[in-house]
Amino acid sequence: MPNIRGGVQKRLSLGHLAQAIELGLEIGSLSTFFSFENNELGSARIKAEVFEKGVADDWLYQSEIQFSDAHIKVSEEGCANQLEGRRILRVVALDDSRLMDVVLRFVIDKRSVQSAFIGSREIMHKRRNRYHQYFSDKVRIFFKNGEVMTFNPVFSVLPAGFEHVVYLRDEPEKWILHIRALALAPSHYVLKGCSRWYNRPFPFAIQRILLGSQWIRSRLLYVRERISQRIPFQVNGAADLPKGSVIQLGVHWSCRHEAH
Repeated sequence: MPNIRGGVQKRLSLGHLAQAIELGLEIGSLSTFFSFENNELGSARIKAEVFEKGVADDWLYQSEIQFSDAHIKVSEEGCANQLEGRRILRVVALDDSRLMDVVLRFVIDKRSVQSAFIGSREIMHKRRNRYHQYFSDKVRIFFKNGEVMTFNPVFSVLPAGFEHVVYLRDEPEKWILHIRALALAPSHYVLKGCSRWYNRPFPFAIQRILLGSQWIRSRLLYVRERISQRIPFQVNGAADLPKGSVIQLGVHWSCRHEAH
């Protein structure tokens, strides 16, 4: 593992594959987000942070993070070898908080990938940065050298308002895999501009008018993720996390070789 500021990244030696797969964490609220790979991008403040590497191929990351609308403790336990691995992420609300999502992230170079599936659905890589998101299901990545990785989401503990989902996103040169707890039945909403010329919440008067309609809220909720990143606005949602609430999710993966 590199140092903390370098992000949670690991070169996983998976059988004959030995692909470089980046591991990350993301946690979002209505005000900002925390990215372990690119901490400078959000306005969340890290109040304490520790990373421990075990004697074997395992690790423990812990941090205390302060948002304007959330105060949380984050803990990730992980391990990996040539045949399998696991990650377990636990988020505890240290005060009454609101969160939009909690994510275990994997980044894979698309040039090494032959095909990708969520459950029985093949997901095509069209370089469109589209979110192919479904309720929790296994994900299989078939590599060009015959290796197959299977990711199985596990250990889901979710408060009211959250659902356990997975998605594959076809960034131009990468596959992005998220194992995600997402506020699909949120108690709070924000309408935000998502373009270079307007990248912030809309004025309160506009928010009050538009978000007062349940019809509008439901159709614009995560609309850029569901339909197209070209849409210049989106409604985001967050669910309440009373002090002491826990979000926990995990993933186990295995690797095997299939003869061509």
